[in-house]
Amino acid sequence: MKPYRILLLLVLVVFTQAPIAAQPKEQVNAPADGGRSELKVAVASPEVKEDLASPDGVALQLLPGGGWRIFARGSGTYDFNEADEIRGATSDAQLRAKAAVAKFLSERVTSKDAMENISVKTKRLMAKSGEAEPSAEILKTDIQKRVESVVAVANEVLRGLVVLESSKTPVGKGGTIQVTVGVSSKSQAVADAVRNGKPVTGTELLKPSGKQGTNGVGTLTNENSPQKKKTKTDF
Repeated sequence: MKPYRILLLLVLVVFTQAPIAAQPKEQVNAPADGGRSELKVAVASPEVKEDLASPDGVALQLLPGGGWRIFARGSGTYDFNEADEIRGATSDAQLRAKAAVAKFLSERVTSKDAMENISVKTKRLMAKSGEAEPSAEILKTDIQKRVESVVAVANEVLRGLVVLESSKTPVGKGGTIQVTVGVSSKSQAVADAVRNGKPVTGTELLKPSGKQGTNGVGTLTNENSPQKKKTKTDF
């Protein structure tokens, strides 16, 4: 074997056996429960309830500091008070809520009416937080850029939606299941970090207890009675 080939082999052996310095993993800071409580408080606000009651059934909040939240509501029907029927109705409700978010981000969010609504709601949030309101033109440009940034990660937004609460409304022997879902920039960051194996500080990644009350939505009871449940879901 020629000398230069021997030298090349030696270099390759040394390189492949040399220890590679571990790269520090990027950390993600998160609130105590990954953003779950924050979303549950926000979804109960009059502003979000108003948007969820609209034909779109979707609420988008642009928060002071650059964050965002998205909520949606969907419903499904059941014909009999049976476990399979209720599970099917709950699944339909979740799919309709997710479809509403997908349609909103792909079609409605950039419309004039939607942008004006988001602008008004953003001004209210800024006033509540004590943040100085910029000029109308600057605010309009900023909102447009921030909306576009949310639309750009629409697939991640849809993947991150989780059930916040559900309710059961009987009608005769059947009834309706209504589900409210949500996701925020904070909860999305935590979910992405966990998925990619990055450390998360300042958070307790709570596991579902697996326990459900006998009157929880989706369970079979002897009576077809109204029920409402706030879901303990991980983010």
